[in-house]
Amino acid sequence: MSEELLKGILDELKGVNSRFDNLEKRFDNLENRFDSLENRFDNLELKVDNLDNGQTVIKNDIQDLKSVTERIEKRQTMILDEVGGLMEFRSEANGKLDNIRDNIDFIDHRRNETDKELFLIKKKLPQTK
Repeated sequence: MSEELLKGILDELKGVNSRFDNLEKRFDNLENRFDSLENRFDNLELKVDNLDNGQTVIKNDIQDLKSVTERIEKRQTMILDEVGGLMEFRSEANGKLDNIRDNIDFIDHRRNETDKELFLIKKKLPQTK
């Protein structure tokens, strides 16, 4: 009977050993899965760090764009002021040119009238040869 008892105990130990091996395999599998998760979290941390760096770069770019936009707006205001001044000058110059044209037309008319009067006076004078 002791042999049977030992055989039973041995079978029982083999079963326990087999279950222990199964548990060990499952723990190894869990450890591998945790390692995989840890790697994935590390990758996520890197991606978040890259996103933070990218966000910082974007913020700097936006600040630069704001500065450029302000300079462009100042230049645009200066150009608009200059164009307004040039339009005013153009209007004044056109008015003066119109006045000069009127004076030239009047002088031309007076010259024609004077030429006509001179012609008529010469026509009435006796001609000397």
